[in-house]
Amino acid sequence: MKSDREMIASVMHEVDEYERRNKMFKKKTAMSIAAIVCILVCLGTAVGAVTEYFNFGGIMTPTDIRESILNAGSAEGVEEFNKEYEKTEDPFSVAARESGAGAHIILDYEDSIEYTDVIDEDEGYRFELKSVTRATQKKNVMVDGSIADGTAAYEWQISDGYYALVDISRCDGEKLGENDKARIGYYWSYLLAGYDPWTTNLHFRGYTVHCYSDDYAEHYAIEITDMMPFAGTDFALVAFGMDFDGDRGPVDPSIDTVYADSEGKIELVNEDEYFGALLRFSVPDKFASEDEHYAEKYFEATPSQLEKWFEGYVNPKWE
Repeated sequence: MKSDREMIASVMHEVDEYERRNKMFKKKTAMSIAAIVCILVCLGTAVGAVTEYFNFGGIMTPTDIRESILNAGSAEGVEEFNKEYEKTEDPFSVAARESGAGAHIILDYEDSIEYTDVIDEDEGYRFELKSVTRATQKKNVMVDGSIADGTAAYEWQISDGYYALVDISRCDGEKLGENDKARIGYYWSYLLAGYDPWTTNLHFRGYTVHCYSDDYAEHYAIEITDMMPFAGTDFALVAFGMDFDGDRGPVDPSIDTVYADSEGKIELVNEDEYFGALLRFSVPDKFASEDEHYAEKYFEATPSQLEKWFEGYVNPKWE
């Protein structure tokens, strides 16, 4: 889990990005900032520390959201899930229990898509996608009201989700030392081939990331549920290293860090300037939405807008 300091820095960077790109996503800005604050609260970030950085006006403060979540009701199946969740010894479930994260998961390893060749390396570390695995999960879902006017009401609900399981280890196969564990801290970004990386990352970022470590690896479970209906288009997860002690702050997908083209190519650029890796993969077409207009509905954009946003992203110097 990220520290309070890291999470605050991440959110401040997100707000700067929203303001910079406000003309493109004007109607989404307030919703997105409020959603990030809700995520922070669900992940257990210090409410007071976050609140002092923001002036939300009419939008619910983190304290308001926390109170709403604490008073959340429960939908059918929650009690049964809780019993199973408390018994399971799966490391990701244990990590979720110990962290108090907003989403609790029980992974079904028998319902997995296995990978053996989705690997990248950087600065002596190996990143490997092991599987995409289905999970039963319990989440707080807003069922009534609005964050903007302070009337949001929440309910615990059970749903299916999909998680990319990624291992990060040393390239030399040695045990992780204390310096390694301090070094391995990532800001995950979410990309779709043929789509503007900033657009996809805006919509997919903020979902649950669980992590635990052993002597040889850091193990991540990264939720990609909302990406699955885009099956047929290649996915990419990018792990950008944290740099909170430097002047740059968190790295984001931009024309300075990611190259994309209209043929669906995605790759990292200027890699000497940051710590990161890109894992590109696909999932079976059976997960794809049958709605041919799904992308426009999901991103709330017309086809011409999606095309224009992508054209505005592509960096011609890399073509």
